[in-house]
Amino acid sequence: MSARTGSKTVNFLFPPSEQVRLKKLFPWSLSTALKHYAISWLIWAAVTAFWGALLWGTLDALGKGLLPQFLEGWLNTLIIDRQGNSKDTLVISVMLLAFVTSFAAQLWYLARKLRSSGSSLSAQLSLWPKWQLSTMSSTALLVALAMAVWFGYKAVEATLLLVMPAPEQHTADLVARLQSTSLILFAVMAAVCAPIFEELVFRGVVLNALRQSLSTKVYSSCISDAMAVLFSSLLFAAAHFQFHPTTFLLLTLMGVTMAEAYRRSGTLLLPILIHAINNSVAVWFLSR
Repeated sequence: MSARTGSKTVNFLFPPSEQVRLKKLFPWSLSTALKHYAISWLIWAAVTAFWGALLWGTLDALGKGLLPQFLEGWLNTLIIDRQGNSKDTLVISVMLLAFVTSFAAQLWYLARKLRSSGSSLSAQLSLWPKWQLSTMSSTALLVALAMAVWFGYKAVEATLLLVMPAPEQHTADLVARLQSTSLILFAVMAAVCAPIFEELVFRGVVLNALRQSLSTKVYSSCISDAMAVLFSSLLFAAAHFQFHPTTFLLLTLMGVTMAEAYRRSGTLLLPILIHAINNSVAVWFLSR
């Protein structure tokens, strides 16, 4: 492939910034963005660890009979069903609380630092599309685009799975054990909370910061955007702590898909919808 052909390919896959709707307005340099991003993840880890310790301590106290009788009876209803079988309602409930509060704390920190830089999180996200359409038309177009992009992503994923080893099945094993309330809570976490919080962090903050920072280097506009999309997608995949080669590649591909959807549409609602559709369908199939 000649250099000219390669350049045309990059320009086609990652159009220059002036040809996409998402503008570069992020106020931080790359070093500042990485520092705040690292601190935000330490906050996320601390909040998650708190809930993990609380769960472990509660179960330990329950096993030793150290809790008040009314609390012990209520917790037992979350752990054991009427037939005497164990269930995961308590664990899934704590997982949901940990997920929401840890990401909320992370976003609170990032929003606070953006305000101190003279900007705001809402100004960076471009949530609602700046299209010259009515609200109803914009909503219909968003849903249609999300479905189309998701089908395209799944087609590529299915093709890759024909030639790659099978991915890990940790989530499938977990969902297969869930029943009634536990399954509903897990579905809320996977199909509602995860798309919103993960897109806010990885596309709304990380992608925007990388695009702005890399564009100040010697790279061309399309090359800097391509690097920002790839790096933010690799971080998205790594944050799931699933490092089987197939799983990691598919998560990276999903990150690239949603980053480009955000960059080209100029609205974070599009990748949130794609993410929600993907996770909803996955939970539905896994729970059958």
